[in-house]
Amino acid sequence: MKKQYILLIDDDPDEFEFLLSAASQLPEHFECSYAVNADAALSLLGDFTPDYILMDMNMPLVNGLECTHRLKSIEKISEIPVFIYTTGYNETLRSKALSIGASGCVRKPAHSRILKHMLENLYTNGTPEITQ
Repeated sequence: MKKQYILLIDDDPDEFEFLLSAASQLPEHFECSYAVNADAALSLLGDFTPDYILMDMNMPLVNGLECTHRLKSIEKISEIPVFIYTTGYNETLRSKALSIGASGCVRKPAHSRILKHMLENLYTNGTPEITQ
């Protein structure tokens, strides 16, 4: 398989460092880019098309659901799988995310080994969700 590209949209730059750390353990699988908010993401998406988007839920001004809704309304990028990526995961949020076109909703992991496992799943199965 070819290298895949992930765009993380998150207002916390530490989350990008965490993603880079996990992705560096799989260097042949992923390249990662970062946008701090919806506007920055839209600017980036004018220049490149990632394979996946990880969307933080809790951002100022435009939350993850609204940002996902905006992205899904743009034909050029509407087919990119978007996963809501949040510390506040619950089934209600997951249902809302799916209803607006997100491909899934996952809890942000606390440990890089779990994030690495999530990335391995994303690469092989097209979803970062981990099933037990």
